[in-house]
Amino acid sequence: MYFATVSIWLIGTENEVDLLKKELDEKGIPLKGETELVEIFDHDKKYEFEIDVTCDRVIMRGICKIAFNYLSYIAEKNFVLNGSFDGIRRFIMYDIGDSKKDIIFNLRPILYDDQLLEKQNAKVTLGHLIILEWKGNKIISKVSLFNSNTYGADYYNGLWIPLKCGHHFEIQTKEVSKLLAINKRLIP
Repeated sequence: MYFATVSIWLIGTENEVDLLKKELDEKGIPLKGETELVEIFDHDKKYEFEIDVTCDRVIMRGICKIAFNYLSYIAEKNFVLNGSFDGIRRFIMYDIGDSKKDIIFNLRPILYDDQLLEKQNAKVTLGHLIILEWKGNKIISKVSLFNSNTYGADYYNGLWIPLKCGHHFEIQTKEVSKLLAINKRLIP
């Protein structure tokens, strides 16, 4: 097997880097060269940084597919076979359609606690979230990576069915847990 010579930067704690090296080795990707653990951040300081994310059509289709698969998992088969979903299916399967119409960017975090605690540099979750809810007469599916980058897909305009649910995927334990919806007015 031939591997090109490239630089690979493994970023994480010492334990995380060891796990990454082990996983790469198990997948047949050998690492050669010097390894050096560099402490970049002073954890007592606050750092400002900017992230520039390019979300192309492939990524948008992937997010829409995750959102639609979740709807398919939660709702009845006859519901997701409704013609209202033909447009999103064409976009996911064949890359046909207007991606700006099918996905919403930069939504607020899903977990309310994270919105409050983020001001104190604390996070409630280090996992991914997905929810389904109604906004007026449209179903919105929100996919949130680490409860920071939240994307939505709205794709149904029709008869209301009972639908409000969500799940959390914990990165470290790989466990999935159901989210409980609570009205914000009940939280002090």
